[in-house]
Amino acid sequence: MTMSLANTTIFRALEPIGDECGWVQGTHAVCAEGRPVDPICPRAVRFCAKGAMLRAGYDLTGNPRPAASATWRAASCLRAATMPTMRPRTSTMHVVRTTWCCR
Repeated sequence: MTMSLANTTIFRALEPIGDECGWVQGTHAVCAEGRPVDPICPRAVRFCAKGAMLRAGYDLTGNPRPAASATWRAASCLRAATMPTMRPRTSTMHVVRTTWCCR
């Protein structure tokens, strides 16, 4: 069974932010030196949840426009799946680190 692009984007996005070393807040992505970079930049090493989804979408499609579309659909799926039961410390990486957008 094939997963939709949105679902695949979500699962791929969890890889880089699965531990504290890959997680960042306040910007979509940073390079190894800690400077903000575009999440699709090859130098990006740490991501917020939205940045991780943008990167995953780009890795899957190779194009920024479909990547943004996949991220939007993935975020919509996450919101729809978590809104009725959103509680602190639930599943799916703490609901993709609490929210999908940067803080």
